[in-house]
Amino acid sequence: MEIILEKLKIIKKRKDKRGLKSVSFVNRFYQPFFILFIIIIALFAKNNDYVSYPHILYWLGAFMALNLFANYITSKYVLRDGAADVLITLNCFIITAIVRYSGGLHSYLWLIYLLPIFTAAMLLATRELVATTILATLLLCQFYGNPNGWDYDILYEILIKFSLLFMGAMLMRSLVIEKNKVARELALERSRLDDMEEEFAEQNLQKLDSANMAEMGKRTSGIVHDLGTPMSVILGSARMMMKDGTFNRDDLQRIIDASLLCKNILTNALQIARGEDYKIDLLDIRDPLESAAAITMPILSKKNIEMRYNYQDMLPQMRGSYSHLERLFLNMFTNAKGAMPDGGEIFVNLKAAPDGKWIIVTYEDTGPGFPMAIITEGPKPFQTGRKAEGGTGLGLVVCKEIVEKHNGVFRLSNTNKGAKIDIHFPVKAD
Repeated sequence: MEIILEKLKIIKKRKDKRGLKSVSFVNRFYQPFFILFIIIIALFAKNNDYVSYPHILYWLGAFMALNLFANYITSKYVLRDGAADVLITLNCFIITAIVRYSGGLHSYLWLIYLLPIFTAAMLLATRELVATTILATLLLCQFYGNPNGWDYDILYEILIKFSLLFMGAMLMRSLVIEKNKVARELALERSRLDDMEEEFAEQNLQKLDSANMAEMGKRTSGIVHDLGTPMSVILGSARMMMKDGTFNRDDLQRIIDASLLCKNILTNALQIARGEDYKIDLLDIRDPLESAAAITMPILSKKNIEMRYNYQDMLPQMRGSYSHLERLFLNMFTNAKGAMPDGGEIFVNLKAAPDGKWIIVTYEDTGPGFPMAIITEGPKPFQTGRKAEGGTGLGLVVCKEIVEKHNGVFRLSNTNKGAKIDIHFPVKAD
C-alpha cells in the first residue's frame, strides 16, 4: 500500500479549487440545463407552425455547442474580459436566430436571452451586464419592424420584455454578489485555518529542528553548569600550588575532591546518554512513521518536497520507544528539508526481512547525498555538509543513537539520485 503525501501541493490545490468555485458553479448549473433544454425544444416544438425546420435545429445545435465549448474553456482557463464578452455576444446573436426560426414575435424563446445575461452577471462587471441586457433588447426590437410604425402597444410590450430581462439581470447580480461575499468570507476563514496549520507545523518543526540540540543541549548545559564550580576549584588550587611552589596537602585534597565530583557528574551524564530513560513497549513501527510524516508534511510540501512511504500490509511488531522512533523519522525528514531547499522527493520503505527476524527501513531522497566522510566514518556531532544553512550534524548522531539503543543497525550511503539510509530493527529487542 502506497500513500502519497503532498503539502505545498495540497495547500495550492485548496487555493486553486477556491479560485475555480464560481466557474465550477457555472459548469454544474449550465451544462445539464442546456442539454435538457435543447432536447425538450427539439421534441415538443416539432409540430409548431411557427417553427422552421430544419433551420431551428441548426441554430439550437450551434447554441448548445457554443455553450458546451464555453463551459469547457472556463473550467480549464481564466478568461479575459474580452473573451467573455465575445462568447456572450455570440450567444445573443445565436439566440436571435433561434427566436427568428421559432416564430419571431410569436416565439416565447426570447426568454433564452436570460441565459447570457445570467452569465454576464456571474462573470462580468455591472456596466457590461447592463450592456448585455440592452443588446438583448435591441436584438428583440428587430422583430417589430420599422420603429416609425411602432404604436403604444408595441412600446409597452418592448418595455415589458426589457423590464423582465433587466430584473432577471439585477436579481442574478444580487445573488452573485451575495454568493461571492459568502465565498470570500469562507476563503478568508479557510486561509486563516491554513495559516494556523502551517504556523503550527512550522513551530513543531522548529522545535524538532532544535530537538537534537535541545536534547544534547540539556545534557551539555547541565554538565557545563555542574562542572563549572569543581573545575574552578581545581584550577584555583593548582594555581596556588604553582604560585606557592610548595606541596600543600589541603590544595591537593581540594583538587582530588573536585575531580571526583567531576567524575560523578560525567558518570550521571553518560547514564542519561545511554538512554536509560527509554520507555520500551510493543509497537507497530508504522505508527511513529505516520505521526512524523503528518507533523512534517505541511512544511515539506511548502518546500516542494513530496513524501512517499510504502510498507507491507502485515508487518511484525517490535519492542521500542515510540517517542524516540518518532524522533528518528522526524530527524530524517527534517534533514531532507534542509538538504533539498529547491524541492525534491522522499521515499521510505518498510518491510520485513525474509527470515522474519528484522524490520528493514529504507530511506531515500533526491538531495545532494551525504559527504563521503560521514559515510566512511559515521555521523559525528557538528560534522555536517550544511554548515552554511545552519546544520549542526546532530540529527544523524541522534538517529544512530536511537537505532543502536534499539539494538538495530544504522548505515548511510548514496545512490545515483541522492542520500540513502538503511536501518535494521530486530523484531524482538531486549
